[in-house]
Amino acid sequence: MNTFVLVSRTRHAIFAAAGALALLGAEPAESAAPNPSPSPGPQFKVIERVRAVTPFCRAVISRADDAIEIALDNDVRIGSAILGLRRASFENVIVKGKSVRELTKQMVGLRKAAIAGDALVRELKAEAKAAPTAEQARNLNSFADALAGALYRQRRVAVRMGQIIAYFDAHDIIDPDGVDVAANALGKNSAFSTDRDQFYLRRESPTALARYAADDLQERIGPITRDETDAADRVDAAFTGC
Repeated sequence: MNTFVLVSRTRHAIFAAAGALALLGAEPAESAAPNPSPSPGPQFKVIERVRAVTPFCRAVISRADDAIEIALDNDVRIGSAILGLRRASFENVIVKGKSVRELTKQMVGLRKAAIAGDALVRELKAEAKAAPTAEQARNLNSFADALAGALYRQRRVAVRMGQIIAYFDAHDIIDPDGVDVAANALGKNSAFSTDRDQFYLRRESPTALARYAADDLQERIGPITRDETDAADRVDAAFTGC
């Protein structure tokens, strides 16, 4: 029988933990001495499982459950991409190539999964039309819209990863004055012209630029987490009776 993960005592455990994982991309703070007894990491699932007792509930729960899992997996992909950009030496050609390939893997997986999640959310909204009450239909749609927002933002992160990958694929030539010739060319590409920090126009080393790229991705986590938290807030109302 289908089951759906609902937040119980820790209301935002599902989504907040994913955001915390993505924040692993931030540089760790220095401490005077290591903690001999580190506390455990965030708990993903302080949850209860609720059985779907009607065909309607089975349909909406199945789609919601799968879409939530996709959103969580995508948060981990983003966190992994940030870690890779922060920790690798992009001056080393072999390391840079390996890092770019890994970033490409995360980007492809992120985009593909977000598209699949969006399809599930659309199916959920279609199923919501058969809700027993108009109120539940509205609540299901509100939940779906919040989750769709997170998935859309994750797709946008995948686009940005693609831009970063394209840059580092071309980023090999720096003239004696430290001017990045590849960046000057890419700066004319409208795909790179955004209002955000244009890391590729900085006259710094490839490794420093990778750190700026990580910061760029890091900034995009907050809005995703807000959408996910909004979705978590709407779970109880959306699935009452299931």
